[in-house]
Amino acid sequence: MILADLDILQMEDGNNEWIQDIRLQAERLTGMTNSFVSLARMDEKGEHINRIDFSISDVAEDVVHSYKAMAINQEKTFLYMITPKITCFANENSIRQLFTILLDNAFEYCSDKGEIQFSLTQTGNIVIISVKNNVEYIDEKQLDKIFDRFYRVDATSAKVSR
Repeated sequence: MILADLDILQMEDGNNEWIQDIRLQAERLTGMTNSFVSLARMDEKGEHINRIDFSISDVAEDVVHSYKAMAINQEKTFLYMITPKITCFANENSIRQLFTILLDNAFEYCSDKGEIQFSLTQTGNIVIISVKNNVEYIDEKQLDKIFDRFYRVDATSAKVSR
């Protein structure tokens, strides 16, 4: 429904950067929903993931581009460094989803007017993905859990009393 509304808006107002960004985000959310369904099916059946050679640099550029407007809107600094022409043998949609999840979380949990950094580099045959953001405080007891699937830091413990 969002995409249909965008089509109408685009016909009335023409194409602009914001409409394109909304379209990309809506398509990304559709893709993520489909990925969650696929993930659930893989967990149940242990399905095989199809892998291909592709430019991970191009995927990173594509995903990063969709976060520029979000950074402006949230008054956050978004820095990125992507080494060109890095290829990888993997599932392209899964890598795109990984970048999206990492950046979604980096933006969501970044301090107000904070900074998010994304980098994609390569050392030999190893591709290095780095995402960093400013966070006011995370309880040390929760650090070992933050990469567990669906884990969320308790909002009350993430505040620092001054």
